[in-house]
Amino acid sequence: MDTKPLPAALSTKALSIGYSKKPLFSNIQLSFDKGELIGIFGINGSGKSTLLKTLSKEIPPVRGQVFIQGKDSVSFSAKEFAKELSVVLTHPSFSENLTVKELVSLGRFPHNNWLGILSDKDKSNINDALSQMHISALSHRKCAELSDGQLQKVFIARALAQNTDIILLDEPTNHLDLHFKFQVFNLLKQVASQQKKVILLATHELNMAMQICDKIILLHDGKILNDTPEELIRGKHLEKLFPSDRVKFKEEAKIFQFQFKDFKDSK
Repeated sequence: MDTKPLPAALSTKALSIGYSKKPLFSNIQLSFDKGELIGIFGINGSGKSTLLKTLSKEIPPVRGQVFIQGKDSVSFSAKEFAKELSVVLTHPSFSENLTVKELVSLGRFPHNNWLGILSDKDKSNINDALSQMHISALSHRKCAELSDGQLQKVFIARALAQNTDIILLDEPTNHLDLHFKFQVFNLLKQVASQQKKVILLATHELNMAMQICDKIILLHDGKILNDTPEELIRGKHLEKLFPSDRVKFKEEAKIFQFQFKDFKDSK
């Protein structure tokens, strides 16, 4: 007996994105299954945030549709949608008077009853998220007392506590030191793979994304490419991103290297 294949966890159909009915990109066809970590890369102003905001329903599509588990995202209520998809944008609003644990606890709102009482399962999700981001020791600190890097981790923890099948992140490693950038990428890879989630992150850390992401969405020259790092390398797409006299892509290592010119002392 034939069984119907499950729909993609997140997909688009003939999607156009942009503002004031003027599309930045048209006819976007994306399809992602659970267990995939997807990096979104493009130069500043290329449309990374616009794509994430469209997928998360913060702004409407110019045309086309976004599907969650095969269901048009416009058909979800706000609370239903929040059970399916969580998002960390670059400038989230929040009350600085909240403690770290209180802010992370807000991720459980879609799962609470009308009284907002936390169940044992809610508390377990919150503590797990704090632990995964290595911020359990900050639980009782006020958010106003945190550094930008610490606060970034808190917002990622809130998304993890929300425990959705789809997580969207806009520049999640901003303000983080190099080893914490790697730690976040590694954690997101583990969460996607082991917990079978779809995680999309817009990033400028292309070298890191090329090493660890399952797929890359490349926004360049008015086009969107979506493929594995290996296929993008094979198609020579990465070599066209930057001026060739300044940045070279090393295929074997999957990294970009700067080409520094010789400087002579002028006396």
